[in-house]
Amino acid sequence: GMYSGLTLGKYQIQGLLGKGGMGEVYLGSDGSRTAAIKALPGAIAGEHYARFSREARLTLSLDHPNIVKMHEYGEEHGTAYMVMEYIQGEDLSKLIKTRGCLPLETARPYLQQVAAALDYAHAAGFIHRDIKPSNIMLRPAPDGSQQAVLMDFGVAKMTDSQSLLTGSGVVGTIDYMAPEQIKEAGTVDRRADIYALGLVTYELLTGTRPFKGNVAQVMFMHLQQPVPDPRDHQPDLSGQTADAILRALEKDPAVRYATAGEFVAALG
Repeated sequence: GMYSGLTLGKYQIQGLLGKGGMGEVYLGSDGSRTAAIKALPGAIAGEHYARFSREARLTLSLDHPNIVKMHEYGEEHGTAYMVMEYIQGEDLSKLIKTRGCLPLETARPYLQQVAAALDYAHAAGFIHRDIKPSNIMLRPAPDGSQQAVLMDFGVAKMTDSQSLLTGSGVVGTIDYMAPEQIKEAGTVDRRADIYALGLVTYELLTGTRPFKGNVAQVMFMHLQQPVPDPRDHQPDLSGQTADAILRALEKDPAVRYATAGEFVAALG
């Protein structure tokens, strides 16, 4: 990483934790607190700075135990950066790769926690629009369990905003994108997040995504193809669980659950 060994604000930058579509994430410390530092290289700051700073302000306004905590953000030497709590653990995508799939009893606490985070964000007027396993971190909880933490509001939408930053074009990750989000990303509401949570649940309980292929194929499947019954991949699932997942993945948003919590409760 280009910032390793440098200083941003009061934080000494250490190793690179990962890269994404909007910057690099580093481990950093101010001497008393270890944090995750998301840095936007100066070479692309002009193109992405408005969205980057918007993500920082948005995350700073949210206060929920299952949403990553933002400490501060700023600029230095032409670099925009945000300082977030460092989540020590693995993301849900790595858990799926390691375990294949989880029984509902094991997965339920994670899903309940993500649903609680989403319902809180939705009530505050934000739609995440990029719910996927790699944006859900698992960290150790005091009781020895693992706690799910929702990350990355980089493509979130304010429900009362007409901002051109998110008002047009396809934004999000195609494998977990609702049909209406593919058609017109600027008009989605909380039910797009519920669709994405349905896809995460499908993958978590079966070990596979319902739609696979290249970008064009997956896009077409989200728009037109019926979702395969999750019991085709995991016969041990109950009819109640399968039906709840399939309802969350309805093409018509009006048929889906009204809240993420209602969906997870319906799983059984």
